[in-house]
Amino acid sequence: MVDDIEGDVTVFGHSFGGLVALAAAADLDLERLVLYEPAVLVGEHRGDDLAGRLQAHLDDGDREGAMKLFYQEGGGIPVPEQLPIWPEEVPFDLADTVVRENKAVKSYEPPSDPDIDCLTLLLTGERGPEHLRAAVEELADRLPRNTLVEFEEAGHMATESAPEAVAEAVRSFCLEEATQS
Repeated sequence: MVDDIEGDVTVFGHSFGGLVALAAAADLDLERLVLYEPAVLVGEHRGDDLAGRLQAHLDDGDREGAMKLFYQEGGGIPVPEQLPIWPEEVPFDLADTVVRENKAVKSYEPPSDPDIDCLTLLLTGERGPEHLRAAVEELADRLPRNTLVEFEEAGHMATESAPEAVAEAVRSFCLEEATQS
């Protein structure tokens, strides 16, 4: 798809989409890459088995428990039941997909020297989960041409809770870098 786009291409990935974008970036002709807390495990977080604990809930027929655990540990939301979407709008039917994605997260090993030469914007929220914030900081050390932006008073879901701030950061990054290129 990227090859079929005329002109400069910017790819945005959030969470698991950030992992997918990061993993694909070395093979793509990108002008810019934007990653909001990509689901990458680094350092002490590499040993976590969230996927196995989620699967245990599914094996017990407890989709709600699986999603609650995912929101707590994967998304950094201490009490998911307090979310305005809980439980009516929570996609409990996607719990199997969440487990599969978490297995992919667990197995993905970010390269120590990524072959990514495009301009990269790394985004994180000051209230984001510790393991995802650690991933952003690690990527900032590994990617040669990056800018790191942290949103105050935002967490992992700033794309929903503060979409204007995220959009402005991406817009500024694309416009600023476009004039310098």
